[in-house]
Amino acid sequence: MVAAWHPTLRYCMRTEVHVYALAVAASALLSFYPFLVVMLSFCRNVLHWPAAVDAIYLALNDYLPGDLGAFLKRNLPTRGAFQFTSMLLLLITANGIFEPMEVALNHVWGAKSNRSYIKNQLVSLGMIFVAGGWRCYP
Repeated sequence: MVAAWHPTLRYCMRTEVHVYALAVAASALLSFYPFLVVMLSFCRNVLHWPAAVDAIYLALNDYLPGDLGAFLKRNLPTRGAFQFTSMLLLLITANGIFEPMEVALNHVWGAKSNRSYIKNQLVSLGMIFVAGGWRCYP
């Protein structure tokens, strides 16, 4: 039983694993605000669904209570068209989440070399749409 965990523990002790984890965590933090802007704009301007907007603000209050939640709520755009800049930023930062994951999985699965930068970006972009679309179809 313990011997089965040795390869995993050995891999977790490598420096690059922590670099990948930091890259994923930092990209998730960077994509949070653009995600909120895109979701609020989409629910407000495309779906015309005020209850969903209220639910997003309620979740924001639950996850970030106090001054930080109030600051974010105060600075989120309340009017305007669908936020294309936030959509672009969301794609870029989400790509920063999936690219290190793809490189780490290549290493875990024993790939001899990584893809080129362009191919890596395209695979990461595909993973964004697959992960985002996964919840759309139950």
